[in-house]
Amino acid sequence: MSEEVVIESEENVNQVACQLCQSEIEEGAEIFLNGNKVCNSCKNSIEQELKEEIPNSQNLIMGCVGGLLGAIVSGLIWAGIVVATDYEIGYVAIGVGWLTGLGVSTLSGGKKSQSLQIVAAINSVIGLLIAKYIMFAHYLIPVLKKQENYDADYFDPILISIFPENVSLMLNGFDALWVILALSTAYSILAPTKLDFDKPVDE
Repeated sequence: MSEEVVIESEENVNQVACQLCQSEIEEGAEIFLNGNKVCNSCKNSIEQELKEEIPNSQNLIMGCVGGLLGAIVSGLIWAGIVVATDYEIGYVAIGVGWLTGLGVSTLSGGKKSQSLQIVAAINSVIGLLIAKYIMFAHYLIPVLKKQENYDADYFDPILISIFPENVSLMLNGFDALWVILALSTAYSILAPTKLDFDKPVDE
């Protein structure tokens, strides 16, 4: 009887697919990203992208410039709508937050960080105040002309000086809601990407 020759096949290794690039990963070696299985290569790529989101000093400066430009433009648009329609559409204030956040994001190079969120929030308030000042001046200028025979314009130093002490007269309960929505809109645009990396736990 001839001796039976047994050829052992290579041991099969269970594999899973990376849910980002679909490459095969040896089971147990995968990494969990926000609950999804990813390979080490994808993990490294994402970590690099996250590092590139962090702004440097120049990005912060340009973000401030972009936020201020967004605040001015959006404030003028909102006030322009009020002047043209003689009606204050409060929810347009959300657009102030959006344009301000967009301005910060664009000029900062698409960076995201808590510091840029703060920049966007501050400039959103500036945009809202710009709009409120223009509304204030728009309604007061004809009153001064009629009652005091005083020709004022939007850049009149007297109007500018009395605006802070009278701004509360132009606010109502809904304004608080619009401010919150504008701030949250601007804040969310610059929110840093949050990822939860976790090694699989041995069962």
